[in-house]
Amino acid sequence: MVYIGEYPKNPNTQGWEQFNASKSAMLSAFDQAIVRSKGRKVQTEHGKVAEAEFRKWLSDFLPKKYGVTSGFIISQGLGEAATTPHFDVIIYDILESPVLWIEENPDSSMNGQSRAIPAEYVKAVFEVKSRFNAQNVKNAINHIGELEILLSGQNPDPDGYNLFLPKDFFWSLVFFDFKIGDRGKLSSLNNFLDGLKFRGIAPSVILRYEGFENEVLTGSVELFLNKQKDEAIADVSSSQFEFNDLNASFVLCFTEENFSRFAFSTLRLLNPNLGYSNYVRGSSNSEFV
Repeated sequence: MVYIGEYPKNPNTQGWEQFNASKSAMLSAFDQAIVRSKGRKVQTEHGKVAEAEFRKWLSDFLPKKYGVTSGFIISQGLGEAATTPHFDVIIYDILESPVLWIEENPDSSMNGQSRAIPAEYVKAVFEVKSRFNAQNVKNAINHIGELEILLSGQNPDPDGYNLFLPKDFFWSLVFFDFKIGDRGKLSSLNNFLDGLKFRGIAPSVILRYEGFENEVLTGSVELFLNKQKDEAIADVSSSQFEFNDLNASFVLCFTEENFSRFAFSTLRLLNPNLGYSNYVRGSSNSEFV
């Protein structure tokens, strides 16, 4: 069916299944790494593979004016004694930004190199974790918190120097797996509250919901600001639950469309002039297939 002219409310648009195949490829590489690491005392390979696969997908998806790398964010306003934390995924202005130095990582592809990027050219940071749970959320947000000093001002400073991350900087968390045993655990969403201290919080994504065939569901964790506090929803049999605190809600919901929604909302955050998108949106249960 062609939709132009009479566009249905919830269509399956061109290429949605092919687009979701990119997610399946990431998960397949992740699963293979888990198998390879079985029996090892320290099992870290699958985490490194998850980071590298996500960087590769994001680099292929985004326009080439955006660079994607792991690495370090450097400010000319910090002295040499300041710590230089490493981040899993940095999006930066590849056309304008100098690269201060490059380090080689064990995943030695181009997407595995770590680059040092001046703070004013950094567009976004993603932290990648294997599993969505309370501890991993806490650890990821604590790591984002290492950018707090670079989020505390605006460029340029009174002397004309660019010391901070840009005003449109954003950050997000990426998880590869949601396990059935973690359904309805509000502590996972509760730990997102600490992220409210840092400007630029964007929707987070969970690539797989354990127990569903063909890995079709993708999770999204989004922040909503409330006029009043409501009761939290934690139905352990549902694919959606919510944590409310004061005037903020974090809602976790799984749908087939969330992978494309995440991709194009990221693109829109990088370029607000793009507007909203229905590209590669679809569901295997849609009546418009």
